[in-house]
Amino acid sequence: MKYNLKIEERRIFTGHILEYNIGDIVYVKTDSDNEDRFITSILLQGKNVKYYLEPGNEYYYDFQISYNKKY
Repeated sequence: MKYNLKIEERRIFTGHILEYNIGDIVYVKTDSDNEDRFITSILLQGKNVKYYLEPGNEYYYDFQISYNKKY
């Protein structure tokens, strides 16, 4: 589910802007299986934001994932 929040509302106290939220269902853009994945945690590392996805148990940057399923 994508939240329609203004950028100011998605900025957290660290100054990071979150494109996705914990619990969102997303897809990895390079995944040939197009498997549904859930964001289970968010890692703030310097200026970077990484999203931990399950299944798969890996971190991804926001540009590597999408709400849109490939067909």
